[in-house]
Amino acid sequence: MKVIPSSQLPEYGSFVISRFDGLQKDAVSRLIGWIRDQDPLVKDMAIVDASKVIDEFHLILAINRALHADSRGNLKTTNIYSEVLYMLSPTKNIRDAFKNFGISESTTSAIVIQVAKGEEELEQAKAKLGDLDLGKDTYSDGFDNGSTNIDAIKKASEDERSVKLG
Repeated sequence: MKVIPSSQLPEYGSFVISRFDGLQKDAVSRLIGWIRDQDPLVKDMAIVDASKVIDEFHLILAINRALHADSRGNLKTTNIYSEVLYMLSPTKNIRDAFKNFGISESTTSAIVIQVAKGEEELEQAKAKLGDLDLGKDTYSDGFDNGSTNIDAIKKASEDERSVKLG
């Protein structure tokens, strides 16, 4: 788990990022069910397919953009957490963003993002992570995502990807 202070928007406190690798199919199915049923356990968190995140900068940029949109009252989605998924996407299509960056039955690694506005919420965020029962949190000081599937993120045809510039 990594706690990053929201220095540009101190009213949001910090955001908490956790990563779970080697997820079993039953854990992913349970998560998908909770998301679909809008279970309170996953209500205040973004759950992202880790194989679609390029690097830590990509993730933190999306989180900051979502917080800024919320602070201006300019969210394109229903809340900060769905806005993070939208901000990760290179397209302006919300449905595609959810499909590409949200978890699916084939997800084996997930990133969980929560906003904690103070110490009490930070402790609640840590407790929620334990309640998810997804295994060991592997997110620490670094972000190594050698498994990013860039082609799954891009919306380009095979012909467009084969064009050589210069």
